[in-house]
This record gives sequence, structure tokens and C-alpha cells, in this order.
Amino acid sequence: DSGENICERMCGALCSSICGVVMIICCVVLVFWNENNLVINEATANLVSDAKVYSSCVPSPSANGDLVLVACDLYAPDIAGELPHTLSPFLSHFSGASLSWNTEIYQWTEDEHESCHKTNSGGKSCRKTYSYSTEWSSSPVDSSDFVHPGGHDNGHTDFPHNVESSGSVDAPPLSIVMSQHGTPDGGFVLDSSLVSYLPSENLGNRLKSSAPPSNSSDEWQGAGSLTPQMLHKYDGYLQTAYGSPQIGDLRI
Repeated sequence: DSGENICERMCGALCSSICGVVMIICCVVLVFWNENNLVINEATANLVSDAKVYSSCVPSPSANGDLVLVACDLYAPDIAGELPHTLSPFLSHFSGASLSWNTEIYQWTEDEHESCHKTNSGGKSCRKTYSYSTEWSSSPVDSSDFVHPGGHDNGHTDFPHNVESSGSVDAPPLSIVMSQHGTPDGGFVLDSSLVSYLPSENLGNRLKSSAPPSNSSDEWQGAGSLTPQMLHKYDGYLQTAYGSPQIGDLRI
């Protein structure tokens, strides 16, 4: 036979009460969340159903504050000239809301793999193995931290100090306009939230093959300053490598 004393009964009752309170709170939160979503969905549906369809791309003062549906040509300023000096020679013109770039460096990387198995004594025995490969990396890798650095040396290779490894240039605020003939005047100006929905594209195929020659025979040394003459277009990137990449080579 087994039984409960008064302390055990009180603890059980207290736990049941706490569980009940928690369940009530959860139900209240779920009901509020569901009702809030319903209100938002209905408001959105009403807003869309009340939207005004414009057959022309000329705004009307009477529609201020209203949702409008239009199909117009898009105007965007040419922002290619805002690129860093090292990159701008490869893209003469680009009309858009934003231009961004990312740099990768070719380096040795280390991968760790651990395998474990049970022992006869009921314990566990583990073994770690390390593999090394060369690949394009979005950040410099310090090979001195490798478990087996021999033969996998990245040296002092690094991103150039005169160009940000990643960045972007943006069109001025309220400069993107939907208008009748794609002109900057007499149309609907897009704010930053609407601009964020514009489609993006990879501009690798639109880059020039090389920069204008200079008097010096520049060659990338794996670190330091990067000039336009050290780069050329290959496979949709601007690269420092000619042929197979070497440790420290860059691609943008």
C-alpha cells in the first residue's frame, strides 16, 4: 500500500494550480494572436480592394495617402561613378537603386571531423581528423592556428587595405521614380521600403574585361594596395589570378 501525506497533497495541488494558470495565459495569448492576425488580414484585404487603378502614370493630388496600382517605366540615377576607384573602371554606367560587391580570397582552410565509438568498459573513445583544401573564402584565414600548418601556409595574405572587402553604393533617397516615359519628373516617387522590393541581378557579365593600362606593371602580391590594373574579368568576377588561382589571389 502507498499513500500521500499532507505535504505531498499540497505540492500536487500547487503544481496543478500553476499548470492551470499557465494554460490560461497561453490560451489568452493564442486567442489575441489569432484575432490580431485576423484584423490585419481583413485590413489588408480592404486596403487592396479600395486601391485606385491608374491608367496613366501621372499622380493626382486627390489620391494622396491612398494605395494606387500603376504600371509605369522606372527611372533610376546612374550610380556607377560612386563605386570605389579600384572598381569603377570596370562598370561605366549603371542606373539602379544600389550596387554592392563582395571580395573573396583564395586560401587554405581546415576542416575537423570527430568520430567516436563505445569501449568495452562502457566509456567512449573519440578520434579527430583534419583535412585541408584550398578554396575561395569570404574572410582571411590564419593558417598559424591550424593543427597541422605544414604545407598549408597562407602566409600574410589579406584583403587589400584600400578597398572595403564588401560594401555598396546607393542612389539618393527618393530618386527612384515610376513615370510615364521613365523620366525623373512627373511620376510616383518610391520610398526606401518600396525600393527594397525591386529585383536584383548579377552584373558580372556587364563588366569590362580590363582597366585602362597604366605606366607601371602592377601585380597583386597577396596583400597591400589593389589597383584596377591588377584585376581582369574572368567567369563573371574581377580576379587577380591569370589561370589557376594561387594562395592570396582575390575575386570580386
